[in-house]
Amino acid sequence: MMKSFSLTIATLVMILFPAFGFAENGSISDFPHYRDGVLSIPRVDTDAQPGAFLNGILIFDVNSDSWRLQEFKISEISKPGRSVYFLESDDGVEVRITDSFPVQVFLKIRGHLANGCLMIGGIHQRLKNNRFEITVNAVSMVPDDGSVACTQALVPFERMAPLQVYGLPRGIYGYIVNNEIEGSFELVQDNIIN
Repeated sequence: MMKSFSLTIATLVMILFPAFGFAENGSISDFPHYRDGVLSIPRVDTDAQPGAFLNGILIFDVNSDSWRLQEFKISEISKPGRSVYFLESDDGVEVRITDSFPVQVFLKIRGHLANGCLMIGGIHQRLKNNRFEITVNAVSMVPDDGSVACTQALVPFERMAPLQVYGLPRGIYGYIVNNEIEGSFELVQDNIIN
């Protein structure tokens, strides 16, 4: 029974949430996990956006032998009052490639948050046709009920985002951040230890 139940969970995750990826830091909380009848799905990609849905919670109902979606968040790249902007002359993306082997590639991302109540909610990525699609999400630190006033001044941020380049063949790879900033870098040799 337990083996069948575990297989059912794995099948459910693969069917409902087929495109998992890593967030900014690759911690254990970035992966789906099941405990005491609760399945937590930290991130779901769509064709349009990596990290489009965040923090999904499914609860198994033994009486109906089915899963109920308890909660999830929609993560939008740009939402009025919750946007990440690249406005200043020093805003943008800088590629950093290590001298070690296998090489590591980092994107140094600089920008501004729309107001003082926001923080970076995550940096999500996926590789599609030799181009890394990166989404930087801003999330509010206060309730949406309007009980807290936020400063309307832009707030600068800077983050280092490691790209998942281990195992990739040599070649030129592109990146696009928030469908706005594009660039490329080159792996001069296959990035894998034989």
